[in-house]
Amino acid sequence: LETMAKVIAACPEAVICSCQAFQVDINNNILGSTHKNTDEVFYIKQEDIHYAMLIESLPFGTPIQVAFQKEAFLKTQGWESYFDGNYDDINSWLKVAQYGDAVFLNKYLTYRMVWPGAYNAKLPLEKRFITNIKIKEKIYSLVSSKHKDHIPSFTQVINYLKLHWFLVGLKHQQTLEGLKLAGITLVSIPTWLFWLRIIYTRKFNQPANSFRLDYLSRFDIYMINLDRGETSDTSNSLES
Repeated sequence: LETMAKVIAACPEAVICSCQAFQVDINNNILGSTHKNTDEVFYIKQEDIHYAMLIESLPFGTPIQVAFQKEAFLKTQGWESYFDGNYDDINSWLKVAQYGDAVFLNKYLTYRMVWPGAYNAKLPLEKRFITNIKIKEKIYSLVSSKHKDHIPSFTQVINYLKLHWFLVGLKHQQTLEGLKLAGITLVSIPTWLFWLRIIYTRKFNQPANSFRLDYLSRFDIYMINLDRGETSDTSNSLES
């Protein structure tokens, strides 16, 4: 919270802030991490947020990873019951993000427990897939016209999700259900290439097409605070 507060104070136009989270089991053993732990801070302008969410290069994550501006959240009218238990948090983030910019800390600041009996994990694969399409559809409708020249078609997005959920089914020994969802996309080279593009973007935090995350160094944040007359805490952390 202290780390997030400093970054949020330096970025007053941001309405949502997130970080990385370690996944742990019920015995608090770390299950692994997907990104290198760094002190990088990325600033995302409002017009780029939904496109970044669409191609999954902006992983806001679960509520334990996220801080959001109260006023912006109240404007969204809160959670939507349709997504309860599955993508309800993501749905809220995309609505909050309509009211300002975002900040992402590429640093592990919290732990997220993976429950073996989690509610969403018990849902049928097909239901999770259909809900995933619904949330992508909402994100797609909010993508800024700035990205109209390189946004994938929604058919491409659906094909990517078919492939994704096939791989999820494979991982959780639900191969037959996954095959039913995937269908002919399993032999679609463009779909595999699109999947690889998203995985590459997510894993290495690489910009996709004209989209890029603006990097804020610790020095940038220090200079912003200097301009605002708020230097003591940040300068101490910079020296350390």
